[in-house]
Amino acid sequence: MSGREPGTCYCSRCRNTFADVPAFDAHRGTRGAHGECRDVGGIPGLEFRDGMWRGPEMPEGLRGQRRKAPGF
Repeated sequence: MSGREPGTCYCSRCRNTFADVPAFDAHRGTRGAHGECRDVGGIPGLEFRDGMWRGPEMPEGLRGQRRKAPGF
């Protein structure tokens, strides 16, 4: 899992790019030995912006803090 831009995550199975690790983790299901890719269009909190899947924008005062993966 490595992205085309620093800080992004690319999934070699479903070929989607994610803005960060929490967004990538949200798209992985728990079925099978190594998990499976979930339909990213149906995951609450993820949206496609600027060529990749992203979680919701953080309010200005909270930027730089850790956040949980969408839907968890």
